[in-house]
Amino acid sequence: MLTPVSEIGSILILKGDRLCADLLRQAALQVFPAACVKLVSRVNDGLAALTEASFDLLLTGINLPDGDVLDLLASSKQQHRFRHVMAVTGCKELRILLSLRELSVDGVFDPLDEGLDQLCNAFRLIAAGYAYWSPNILEVLRLRRMSPNAFYHLLTPTEQLVLAVIGDGSDDHAAADQLGMQPASIQSIRRDLHRKLGVQHKGQLMRLAVQHGYVRFTPHGILRPGFSILLAACQTYQSRRSTMPPAQVSWEK
Repeated sequence: MLTPVSEIGSILILKGDRLCADLLRQAALQVFPAACVKLVSRVNDGLAALTEASFDLLLTGINLPDGDVLDLLASSKQQHRFRHVMAVTGCKELRILLSLRELSVDGVFDPLDEGLDQLCNAFRLIAAGYAYWSPNILEVLRLRRMSPNAFYHLLTPTEQLVLAVIGDGSDDHAAADQLGMQPASIQSIRRDLHRKLGVQHKGQLMRLAVQHGYVRFTPHGILRPGFSILLAACQTYQSRRSTMPPAQVSWEK
């Protein structure tokens, strides 16, 4: 039996597009008519709202121009600032979708593929404690994870972390300063990235970093979606390697 919808009493909508935010508000109130709904359009405003209060449901986009929604979700989830969260996005980058799954979001809804009835049904399922991921999003995950050429398979966590930094055009010294590594190590990882990804120069590497969601160029500056998640995965990976017998470990970049 579904949990009564009245249990969703407060909703935070974080969307950069005001029209989309208003449509989400209207849909949410169809399902949760007694809910108090707050709309914000910037990541910083979302952080402020989640600092001031907890919400039963967070509805958020992914590609906001002023900050990293993935990092917001990671930090706010750890602080228990919301009970349920649904990402409303047409994003198809595998790394972003895998990050959302790692963050255990309750749902990912693709408004480009599904309509109002499905959205309202997704709200009801999430309120009842179930998950809802749009079928086409699940299909993207299935197909791209199976692809032997996916970044998910090609690159180590450390290589992905470095790509997120040099993917904006940063040179080896600037990347080394940011990551606390030696420039020679960055240079070596850059060579491996070129070899694995079949690119010849910095511009091609930057294009791939953008296409696969490691870097975004916005009017507010350069964003690296989920950078803290990448950093944590890299640290876990390196820590696990440090406990392996020496015979099983080659130097991993």
